[in-house]
Amino acid sequence: MATAAEKKQAYEQWKEHCKRVQSITDTALLAGETPAQKDRRILRLQGNYAAFCEYYFPHFLTLRDKTTGEVIRTIHNAPFHNAAAAKVKGTPNLKAVFMWPRGHAKSTHMDIFVPLWLMFQPKRLINFMVVVGKSEDSATRLLGDIQAELEHNQRIIADFGKQQGNASWQDGEFKAANGVKFLACGRGQSPRGLRDREARPDYIVIDDLDDDELCRNEKRVHDIT
Repeated sequence: MATAAEKKQAYEQWKEHCKRVQSITDTALLAGETPAQKDRRILRLQGNYAAFCEYYFPHFLTLRDKTTGEVIRTIHNAPFHNAAAAKVKGTPNLKAVFMWPRGHAKSTHMDIFVPLWLMFQPKRLINFMVVVGKSEDSATRLLGDIQAELEHNQRIIADFGKQQGNASWQDGEFKAANGVKFLACGRGQSPRGLRDREARPDYIVIDDLDDDELCRNEKRVHDIT
């Protein structure tokens, strides 16, 4: 369990991250866009995962000059990123393991991009997301990334409204303004029986359950998976 000092430090780091999200997702280039053009653009992005990611998450998918902040290049999704997102979207009740090499943005896509893409479809496709990590603290930090996008991403706010949560990610759960709930669970905690009124978890992502100690014990790895 994180100490009070560690939680304070994590919150300060989160606020700095939010400032960066807000500054990079500026919408000034769309100042002349008509309502009809905006509607067509949003519909196109909702139907194209790669384009959705590049437009709404430039802070993840652009390489910038460290001195000037100018964009050097856009980092495009790999085909397997887009295929995985399409599989999740098109397969109700999917149970899947996505085994991508280290550094290939598993958490970024499955914990942030995909759930937000599903959340902002013309007909919302998720109502209750649960993030499971090796500890509740690690899962809670992942919620912070989602809440930063919902409350500080200017492109999301301009197109879908500010999704100000009813609580802080540091509480381990919050609900966005449109009613989607987000909850963090640690290894060993069970999401069974969880509900938010009539909604049960419909998007559960299990992220980095293992640690060095666990990996040395084959039986424990088998039991937990």
